Amino acid sequence: MTVVSRWNGSYINTWYTCNNDKCIPYHRVCDLSDDCGDGSDEEGCGNHFKCPISHEYVPVSALCDGKYDCRDGSDECTEDCPNRGIFEHGVYRVTSFLMGGAAMFFNVVGFCEAILLIRRTSSFTGRMNSCLILLISIADFTMGVYLFTIAYMDATRGQEFCQDKDKWLSSDECALLGIANTVASHLSLFAMTTLSVYRLSSISKMVSKDGTGLKPLLQIITTAVVIVLLSVVLAVVPIMSLFEDNFVNGLYYPSSSLFTGSVSKAHHFQIFSSYHGRASASVLELPWQQIRGLVNSMFSKQEGGLRSNRVHFFGNSGVCLFKYLVRKNDPQVIYSTFILSIDLICFILITLSYLYIYTKSMTSARTFTASTETSKRNRKLQKKVSIIIATDFMCWVPFVVLCWLHLGGTINATPYYPLFSVVVLPLNSVVNPILYSNIIATKSRASLRKVFTSISNRTARYRTVDRRKKPVTFSNSAVSNSTTATNVSESVSGRRNVYSETST
Repeated sequence: MTVVSRWNGSYINTWYTCNNDKCIPYHRVCDLSDDCGDGSDEEGCGNHFKCPISHEYVPVSALCDGKYDCRDGSDECTEDCPNRGIFEHGVYRVTSFLMGGAAMFFNVVGFCEAILLIRRTSSFTGRMNSCLILLISIADFTMGVYLFTIAYMDATRGQEFCQDKDKWLSSDECALLGIANTVASHLSLFAMTTLSVYRLSSISKMVSKDGTGLKPLLQIITTAVVIVLLSVVLAVVPIMSLFEDNFVNGLYYPSSSLFTGSVSKAHHFQIFSSYHGRASASVLELPWQQIRGLVNSMFSKQEGGLRSNRVHFFGNSGVCLFKYLVRKNDPQVIYSTFILSIDLICFILITLSYLYIYTKSMTSARTFTASTETSKRNRKLQKKVSIIIATDFMCWVPFVVLCWLHLGGTINATPYYPLFSVVVLPLNSVVNPILYSNIIATKSRASLRKVFTSISNRTARYRTVDRRKKPVTFSNSAVSNSTTATNVSESVSGRRNVYSETST
């Protein structure tokens, strides 16, 4: 049946007949909305993609763009999408495996060395330094475990991660990885800050006291406990139920087709409006506990309500990191910027402390006539201090600047998050044991010296072989002189033969 309308004495076909015999205007066909009610007005349209679970329609241009437009996330999980794992690129997984393995290996050595130094050293300064280095080794080892685990999860889950993304982001495993990463990064940062400040005060006082008594031992233990507790508290607060209204990003309902994906408060408001016919905008300000109660009231009590999981603070990305990248309207903006400011202050203290130590060593080297061994030790200290400042600068300053630019809306730093999570920020976890451990530093220098010596010997050998194989060449003048000498020799020889024949 064809439905037409009359316009100025002529009949125009301006209506589309749905499969259920409903008529809609033609301009509502293929408009990404089910106007017929049976989806027939959107069948065969090439300008959209139908989400298989949530039954939404999204533009074709939204497929595989890195943003989940379907509530079920299916627009990013098709076979045409190349990056469907935790990491967007396989190189991140390989880098995470390598850096995680290196961090675990190096820091086990650093841990054992720090334990031996604590037992062998009797001075308070030596024991405090060894204790702080021990904390750094534990923190960096934990960071290595995090890197290795997240790479293993990406390798084993593979393409299934895309379909189970919301399940992973709301899981306890992701929360534990986020806590481990946060504790490790801040434990290392706070221990390095305390170590640098303490070394600065030790150089200023130039007094060494005994560290074998009960009071020095309590001071060392208290310092270590405070650093550990502070790192743990900063990591655990965001996932506590008491503060869920400030940190939870949404709710995930595993067994519901009505609530798909990570459901925010705004999405809850839309569903409540459709279910009750109306809903107050104050729903957006309700605590999550009351929202759960409203959701459960929509279902039969015999079913026991609808089970939900919190998309927690660390579930902001697949790598389960602390949510440093926030916008002004995010509920976590105050906490994230507060922690980011603390991290920046720690870096400034580390930099200033080691700059003072560097300057002090340079001044003492110029003032006093030092022996050869003392001069070597000063140069070694200056080199180590320079590397510490450079690595801390490379790890933290670019990341802090990036976070502030993201907060101000200048750039969208989300695509760079995996790069900083597995390459830039964990760099200290690999470098620290080399800087603070004498055994690893000595072995590393010896290995590098062997490599460079081998390369130089091979280069010299190849040059010698090339010189032997190189043909001897003469200039034109040399060839001319040689030809002239040959001709003269032949002429003299000829004359001698003639003279001999005449005499005979």
